[in-house]
Amino acid sequence: MMLTQKVTDLAIIQHDGECMTSGAPDSRKEQVQVPLHQWSLLLSQLEYLFSAPGLLAGPLYRFMEYGGLPQKSAPKTLVLYKIVIAAAFFSVHSATGTVFPLHKNGDPDFVESTPFLHRVFYLWISSFLARLNYYWLWSLSEGLCNAAGLGYSIRDARGRWDALSDYSFFTLEVHSNE
Repeated sequence: MMLTQKVTDLAIIQHDGECMTSGAPDSRKEQVQVPLHQWSLLLSQLEYLFSAPGLLAGPLYRFMEYGGLPQKSAPKTLVLYKIVIAAAFFSVHSATGTVFPLHKNGDPDFVESTPFLHRVFYLWISSFLARLNYYWLWSLSEGLCNAAGLGYSIRDARGRWDALSDYSFFTLEVHSNE
């Protein structure tokens, strides 16, 4: 799936570059910002498509953000932090995933013999533990992309390594529905 999204991104960039060089009157600002000569190198495009940090699990980054070899490397403490977080999510998921299996929520015997509030609590805890499976993979892939030099954004004077953040654990789990 990631490969399909990357190929689509390259096709859009190629199309935008052709619109820009043909002098199409309806060229958008994003199209004009994409210099065609940088994207036309086949080796560079293949390197983007098959780069290891984001090949299977993401995060998805655009070709313009990739830019070949990274110019800046992430701090080792940041990469280590994201890998430790991924290991913690994986450990909790592995240790408790069999205690609260998700498929038990659809078991007719469980539904008939368990009080409603207990079923609601079981559904909440089993689905949370199932989501940990995604969280650890996202944290690990984000850390690997940062280790490869991807994900640096300049939003303020300091700059941050959050341009490839797939998720915020706290926001996903505790956010209100306002």
